[in-house]
Amino acid sequence: RGVVGVAAGAMIVPIRVLDCTNNGQISDVVSAINYVAQHAYPGDVVNLSIGGPIPQKSIDIAIERAALNTGAKFVVAAGNGSTMAQTYSPARVQADNVYTVCALGSNTRTLASFSNFGKPPIDVCAPGTNIVSLSRWGGTAMKSGTSMAAPHVAGALLFGSLKTSGFATSTRDNRNTRYPIVKTEII
Repeated sequence: RGVVGVAAGAMIVPIRVLDCTNNGQISDVVSAINYVAQHAYPGDVVNLSIGGPIPQKSIDIAIERAALNTGAKFVVAAGNGSTMAQTYSPARVQADNVYTVCALGSNTRTLASFSNFGKPPIDVCAPGTNIVSLSRWGGTAMKSGTSMAAPHVAGALLFGSLKTSGFATSTRDNRNTRYPIVKTEII
């Protein structure tokens, strides 16, 4: 049994930067982004379900340059620390063609409890709780995280500009911030 995503049939070019224990080097991530910058075309979409709470200026700059120079769209997971996304790299990147994505909770009008928040840098929200995903051990598994939300937005971007359907709210930033929810129907 497989999993059908938002953009079924889309060509996917995986670029691995982490090992089997989810560890990797910053230089490997930068090299991967630079590789994309050399091969991407306008309209291509890059999903970056990666990041963390330590600012990594080299990654941030590589994404900004790649998005600017290629016209490709970069979708970045906001992070799962239940904190301000601007403290996470590369979620904090704010540039044309860069979309930072937070995760919807089970109540599809609020952010997931784990999701980072803050506008800016977050642009949109997408489903990120109990998402059916392929398991590295075979079969499928239910997963949650902004790394599950970001691919929804990446798939939607393959069809052109994002369409939204309402807003998710969060009071964790003490501003009752509203985040546009991306429409992600399977086409």
